[in-house]
Amino acid sequence: MSADRIRLRNCIEGMVAQLTPMQEKVIGYRYIDGHAWRYIAMKMNYDEDHIKRVERQAVDFIAQNVEVCSG
Repeated sequence: MSADRIRLRNCIEGMVAQLTPMQEKVIGYRYIDGHAWRYIAMKMNYDEDHIKRVERQAVDFIAQNVEVCSG
């Protein structure tokens, strides 16, 4: 793995750590563990629409701040 990729991964991990605990859990279930929306909603005891909204907020935060990683 190149130094740039390692730096980007570490930066994104740092941004994930800045998310709310719920956002961090949703991101983990979805992108690290690869679970389906229905499973995540059931596991967290929320409806799918709410879980997707939480995920969008988290991804928006990461997207807005990812430029810091490439600078």
